[in-house]
Parts: sequence; C-alpha cells; structure tokens
Amino acid sequence: MKKDKIRNRVSYSFWANIVKKVDCPTRGEAICAEIYKQMDDRFLFNSEQQSRWDKESMDLALADFKSAWTKSNIRLFS
Repeated sequence: MKKDKIRNRVSYSFWANIVKKVDCPTRGEAICAEIYKQMDDRFLFNSEQQSRWDKESMDLALADFKSAWTKSNIRLFS
C-alpha cells in the first residue's frame, strides 16, 4: 500500500522520468544520487522532511527500474 502511495507523488514522477532515460540500473543509481546530492546541498527541498520524501521516491523509482530490468531486460516506463 505504501509503495502505491509513493508512486502517486510528484517527486516519484520526477525521479521516474530521469530513470526511464537511463540505459542500465547502475548508471541510473549514479546519476540520481548525484542529482539528489546537488539538490540537497543547495537546500532545494526546502525541508528535511521533503528531502526524505524525495529520497524515498527516488529509491522506489530506481527499485522499480531494477525490477523491470531484471525481469525482462527492457527499459521501464517505455
């Protein structure tokens, strides 16, 4: 149930759009981690709670991508 709620967030959509443009899970993790770090370092989340929610959304988008990649070796969200 909680994963469905996370997938409905604007932040999940943001991270999923980034992840779907990546060609492999490892590269997706590196790219998303760098984007997240840059945003967090510049205080773009406006609060610690929003930062945690975005991290949670990013992690789930990456997990969904990995799962789809592993199951079928095709890109997620195509």
